Amino acid sequence: MNALSQLDEATHRAPEDKLYQTLSALAKRLPDDPVTKNLVTSVLAAAKFGHKESVLERIQRCKAVLRSAETNAQSTLLHRVKKGGAIALLPTAELLAVMEKTKAALHIIGHAASSVPSTVYEPLAARQAVKNADMVIVPVIAITSEKVISPIGAELLVELANNRGIPAYAFATGFQFTRHLEAVPGIAKNCYVAHGRQKRCVATYESISPNKVSIISELGIFSHARFIDELSHAYPWLWV
Repeated sequence: MNALSQLDEATHRAPEDKLYQTLSALAKRLPDDPVTKNLVTSVLAAAKFGHKESVLERIQRCKAVLRSAETNAQSTLLHRVKKGGAIALLPTAELLAVMEKTKAALHIIGHAASSVPSTVYEPLAARQAVKNADMVIVPVIAITSEKVISPIGAELLVELANNRGIPAYAFATGFQFTRHLEAVPGIAKNCYVAHGRQKRCVATYESISPNKVSIISELGIFSHARFIDELSHAYPWLWV
């Protein structure tokens, strides 16, 4: 949303005949995550025609659609979580904030401050967390037609859930879809660095096999393949 605010300010300041160039230059300085990239692409498409009014309308439309997507994705997640259930969770601040609205028992992997009663596990104790859970929920960095990219540790939780026969879900919005995985920060970079005579793995993201996890989003709860199909109808401009 911050990127859209910056584009809004730049649109107001830019001369009409320099609008596309101004916004294009700003776009290069904005974050490279899929959500920002998708929003920027939509705004720049409107800017090509050089009319401020249409660009400002597109920015407001993007804000509204993104806000709706986030709200509906959260509603889908909250509807799926059973009261009194137990959730093994790889947290982000956003995902944890949503889960705290439930009455589920949270089994959190890693260190995360929660305002509700929960059990926190060291990463090496992830198996124990999953043993105590009815389902696993992991966050998403990006989704492609072939992969689900999540923070490091998510793949292990999903595999543990599959082995136990409990559902595994990736929480996302359609705006996290990308056709250009190489543009996602950290994905294409070498995840090993020299450390004396050793190499140290510094990977922060990993790929989850799409057939091992279902996607919870504003579109509903679907398999990866069905999610991609629904996405092509809901946001056809993501394929432009």
